[in-house]
Amino acid sequence: MRKILYESGQKFNRLTFIKELKEVKTKKTAYRMALWGCDCGKKVKLVLMNVVRGYTKSCGCFNRELTIARNKNSAIHGMTKTRFWKIWSGIIYRCDHDPKYIPRGVCERWRIFLNFKSDMYDSYIKHYEKFGKKDTSIDRIDNSLGYSKENCRWATLKEQLNNREITFMIEFRGKRENLEYWSKNTGIKKELIFKRIWEQKWPIKRALETPSLRPARPNIKIKLLSSNT
Repeated sequence: MRKILYESGQKFNRLTFIKELKEVKTKKTAYRMALWGCDCGKKVKLVLMNVVRGYTKSCGCFNRELTIARNKNSAIHGMTKTRFWKIWSGIIYRCDHDPKYIPRGVCERWRIFLNFKSDMYDSYIKHYEKFGKKDTSIDRIDNSLGYSKENCRWATLKEQLNNREITFMIEFRGKRENLEYWSKNTGIKKELIFKRIWEQKWPIKRALETPSLRPARPNIKIKLLSSNT
């Protein structure tokens, strides 16, 4: 594919292209990076295509404005204790704090919960009615892209595992291995390990050392006293 070049001064939302930087490479792909000037005056290094495609619209100043609006909205939608809200807040947290997700990001529209609800709530209801809430998770269709309506769907844990990067690696006790390895060595199903770490946010030690099933209750025999005694 022919590489598209950009000229200094080209503007995308609040960001103005200054120059392209060295690529950031992972095991599966490479991300073109660029230096951008924001309308607020700040200069930032961002993934080129995230800006061009509109996933990233500013240096972060726009997000702060959206956060203020989101906090106001949270007082009126009444869903802060629902699982749907937790899924959304998990997306925002990962894209703001996890180095694995920061380059891909989340579209600016979804930084307001009510927009995410408008785009995804009806399909969420339909999916969990068919598969159950615990087996309904947000999934990116193309893992190289960020979270947006066009790139997201609801999927079962099995579907997520099939779509997840093969390099979903877990580092524990000095070893960095995939789900298959840890499942065989702990006796815990891959789906359960994935769910504990990905969805429930368990620490890796707890996820791999907690047995799948609770120990069975001891078979206690109760001796009944005869009413004649």
